[in-house]
Amino acid sequence: MRISPNAVAVACTFLALGAWAQVPAPELPRGQVVARVVCAGDVSHAYALYLPSTYTPERKWPVIVCFDPGGAGERPVHLLEKAAEAYGYILMGSWESRNGPLQPIVDAQNALWKEAKARYAVDETRCYAAGFSGGARASIRMALDHPKAFAGVLCCGAFVPGDRSLPRSLPFAVYATVGTEDFNLFELCQGDRDMARGGTTHWVEVFPGPHRWAPPELLREGVEFFQVCAMRKGQVAGDPAWQEGLVKARLASADSLKSSGALLSALWKYRQTGAFFAGIPGAERGTEAATALAQDPRVKAMLETEAKLEAALDRLRHCENLEDYQKEFAALEKMGQAEGYDGARARYALTVSAQDLTASGVMSLQRGNYKSAAALLELASKADPHDPLPPYDAACAYSRLNQRKEALALLGKAVDLGFKDAKLMKNDPDLANIRKDPGFEALLARLEQPAGK
Repeated sequence: MRISPNAVAVACTFLALGAWAQVPAPELPRGQVVARVVCAGDVSHAYALYLPSTYTPERKWPVIVCFDPGGAGERPVHLLEKAAEAYGYILMGSWESRNGPLQPIVDAQNALWKEAKARYAVDETRCYAAGFSGGARASIRMALDHPKAFAGVLCCGAFVPGDRSLPRSLPFAVYATVGTEDFNLFELCQGDRDMARGGTTHWVEVFPGPHRWAPPELLREGVEFFQVCAMRKGQVAGDPAWQEGLVKARLASADSLKSSGALLSALWKYRQTGAFFAGIPGAERGTEAATALAQDPRVKAMLETEAKLEAALDRLRHCENLEDYQKEFAALEKMGQAEGYDGARARYALTVSAQDLTASGVMSLQRGNYKSAAALLELASKADPHDPLPPYDAACAYSRLNQRKEALALLGKAVDLGFKDAKLMKNDPDLANIRKDPGFEALLARLEQPAGK
């Protein structure tokens, strides 16, 4: 069985420091991204840095600590760079934090937190965390660990940390983004409802697109959201005219989404603008537009479809036996055969179901329930026919069952879809029963063949 990407720790050691070497804070360049700075208290950790062009240690500055699921510390810093310059935020992007496992994430968070407080003039009442996917979960976790310091979290494409439950009311503001094609869309929709019930100050932006960091313009809106929250707390001087300009810009964005046919994204934007900026001149148009759009027959039908699919995925997620999984999957697959919006969204939901089916299949494999594992992982491969990992894991299950023909067929499918880990194939104990088969040797030879031959 392959190790899940969420369980892989990639150790990075910066030996040739060169331009990465520790530089006293006053000497670090302002107004530009510094690709790598090594933590003074822990040289095994480094981060990308942005200091505003006006930065001076004589005053306190808000900071955003960023986490990318692939450990690309520079990526979120570049995405947030212009917003940080406009509103005076320090940016730090971890090079070590990834999707998992947990301990390296916690180590990276602790290293950057100590570095931020020791090295920069940080306002410890206005600290923020930002992240995408597993990095978003890490951001929520970090803010929960330091509730008195963290004023907000900017999450993209995920919300709930995997290792703990969330309190009913979060002690910080949340600005979250998610794409209409993101497999975590329904998680963010549920998060929106939970935060509303708990009274958490929040904004959930649904934009047309897949699982990804939000585009820079939406990240800037997130920083502006935090600025407004700070104004309401008296941490930043109020500016009614500026807030009125924000309302106009967001309504114009919602109008554009509506004109382009992105009706649900427009609905979310109108609704959030009206609710968050209530009392600011012009915000009432957001509430009125959301109410009117929600009554549009097309939007009503879309909302009914989304609710139906969310319920179907929830049922599938809570199945207790293989028969129930197969029944719920068949129902979702039938919905995917429909034409138009309903069919397209059901096919999207099928790819989402692949995540849960894979997780359940791998768990069954680990527990030695190989028959169930093979069936669940084949369903996952059917749900998302482009992912090489479910067929690889299904091959492991069939190998354990000593069903060599099925195991080799699925292993071949995984290789055809792009599976490339020859070392894992060679040593995976789950594949021991087929390792001496000529078919296995041929697949291994394909992986070990030099590129271009």
